[in-house]
Amino acid sequence: MEKKSIGEYKCVQAVALYDAGFTISGVARQLNISWICFKNAIIRHRDHGTFKDLSRTGRPLKLRPRTAHHLKRLVHGKNRANANIITQKLNDLSIIHVSSRTVRRHLHKMEYTYSAQIKKSYLKKIHKMKRIA
Repeated sequence: MEKKSIGEYKCVQAVALYDAGFTISGVARQLNISWICFKNAIIRHRDHGTFKDLSRTGRPLKLRPRTAHHLKRLVHGKNRANANIITQKLNDLSIIHVSSRTVRRHLHKMEYTYSAQIKKSYLKKIHKMKRIA
């Protein structure tokens, strides 16, 4: 489920009314918010001293900065390779094993794009003669 947020202004009102001696359910009814959101706002203000929503950390990154540096070094150079080959080389270097999808995701974050060079067709003597004429 998605976390619903009541506005910062309503949080300030709710905490002020609660400090004035009103009950949780009475304040929630008066401000037209759920009592659990109101209770969470009071706890957040008491513990952290803020009315804003706290930041969330999320899942830790699979590749640490050092491993990302190795990945960057593997991609640079004249020898271009696909994600599977880069993943194999990276897994040989590092302790943790990652999938090729993770490698592609991190390369995308580092703003790397794969583009193959277009091969030019060479001109034969006949074509050169036609260009001169």
